[in-house]
Amino acid sequence: MHENPLSILLGKKPLLRILEAVNGLEAYTAEHACAADSQGNRVEFDGLWLSGLCHAAAAGMPDDGSMPLSEKLAAVRTIRRVSHKPLLVDCDNGQGDFSGAARQYAQAGVSALVVEDKRGQKYNSLYGCARTQLLENPRMFAEKLADAKEQAPGIWILARIESLIAGHSMEEALERAVIY
Repeated sequence: MHENPLSILLGKKPLLRILEAVNGLEAYTAEHACAADSQGNRVEFDGLWLSGLCHAAAAGMPDDGSMPLSEKLAAVRTIRRVSHKPLLVDCDNGQGDFSGAARQYAQAGVSALVVEDKRGQKYNSLYGCARTQLLENPRMFAEKLADAKEQAPGIWILARIESLIAGHSMEEALERAVIY
């Protein structure tokens, strides 16, 4: 198994520059974009981010988790055709069978998945407390993460803790972080 490209990059520098890309044009632009820093050194983006919100908006769909996995994977494949940079993908609350989705994303060349610990009907986090944001049981969510990691051992699985968005305390958010 190859080392995750994000691990390699973070071994070389402490911060990464990641740019949003939801289609091939944006990914191509990010792949080739560069500038000079104040010392004249070449600076470029280290990786790409495919967000649920922007991908849904570009497809004319709401950011409510209804985007079919097949469409998100098609976007990933398009991005992979034009960019070899590490790709992080927003998986909302897991897109149904998160273990199966993680395996398919890994096969498509994704470096990391970000999954939020919500359950039930997904509402965009920008709604905050204006909509009821239901959270998964932290132990069940930790199992969900472990199962996905088992199915896709080469990619990073990152938990996005939504406790504060759901109106819960910082203490609960920290407890969830320890469990995950």
